[in-house]
Order: sequence, then C-alpha cells, then structure tokens
Amino acid sequence: MYISRSFNKRMNVWYAYEVDYVWDEFKQKKVQKRRCIGKFDPETDQVIPNGKRGHPRFVPSPNGSADANQGANQPKPNKPKKSYITRRKLEAKVQKLARTMKDLSQQMAILSRDLEALTKDEDANVQGEGT
Repeated sequence: MYISRSFNKRMNVWYAYEVDYVWDEFKQKKVQKRRCIGKFDPETDQVIPNGKRGHPRFVPSPNGSADANQGANQPKPNKPKKSYITRRKLEAKVQKLARTMKDLSQQMAILSRDLEALTKDEDANVQGEGT
C-alpha cells in the first residue's frame, strides 16, 4: 500500500490516494484499488485529510518524511452521540400504550352498547308498524 498523487485540472488541486493491490478471482490478476484520502497542501507538501468517510487521520507525506508528533497535534473528531432507550423510558412507553388500549376498549364497549340499543329500537319500530 502506498500514497499516490493525482492532479485535478478543473479544480487545480492535487489529491492524495491510498493505493492497494487486491487479487481479483474473476480476472485472475491483481487489481488496483484507490481511495481518496485528502488533498495535498502545496506549501507544506502534507496531506489534508478529507474526513468524508470515517474520521480524519494522520497520513504521512509520500516522500516518507512523517513526523510522529504532527498526528498528535491534530484535533480529535467529535464522535456522534448514540441514542439509547433506557429501560425506564421503555416501561413508561409501554404503560402509556396500555392506558391508551384500556381507553379504546372502554370506548368500544360504549359504542357496541349504543349500537345494540339502536338496533333494538329499530326492530321495535319495524314490528310496531307491521301490526
């Protein structure tokens, strides 16, 4: 694995690529895999990590002059916070759903009782008109 340079004429920028060779079973030969890791700073000739995929990391310059302390001076990226549902919150949600279910079942009982009363009244009216 090594780092290569590539010049973009439109943007007038040098990009740094991490190059690795991987064996391709289908082609039965080695295939070059490149991954853009950032841009080259024209003044210092160091790689500026792009950080688009994963966290930015220290990459030595292609001429091999890597400074071990330089990577420590870079700011560490903030990790995204993971949201966890605690057991207490989950139990509260379950209790709220249970109350909602109980309210709905009570309303269904009231509606079914009213429907029975209406059907009995209609049956009585139909029988009264028929005689």
